[in-house]
Amino acid sequence: MKAPFAFIVKPIKDRRYNNTKEIGGIEFVVSTDTEDHKFSNREAEVVETPLNYKGPISIGDTLLVHHNVFKYYNDMKGKQRSGKSFF
Repeated sequence: MKAPFAFIVKPIKDRRYNNTKEIGGIEFVVSTDTEDHKFSNREAEVVETPLNYKGPISIGDTLLVHHNVFKYYNDMKGKQRSGKSFF
C-alpha cells in the first residue's frame, strides 16, 4: 500500500509513548499522562514511501516525526481516540 503524497510509518518498537526508564534491570513507568508531549514517541520507521518518490529516504529508515503523530487524544465525549493520521 502506497500513499500518493505521504510516508507510511510505524512507531519504533511499536510504542506510542517513551514513558519508561530501565534502572538496575527493572523497567519503571515515569509518566502515565497521555497528554504530556515530553513522553510521546517521535521516532518512526518508514514502512512505505510515497508514489513516485525519488528522494534519499528509503524503507526501513528512521524519521523524526511531530509529537502528535502517535499520541492519543480525547474527543468531545471524553473517549480516547487516535489522531486522523494514525491507522
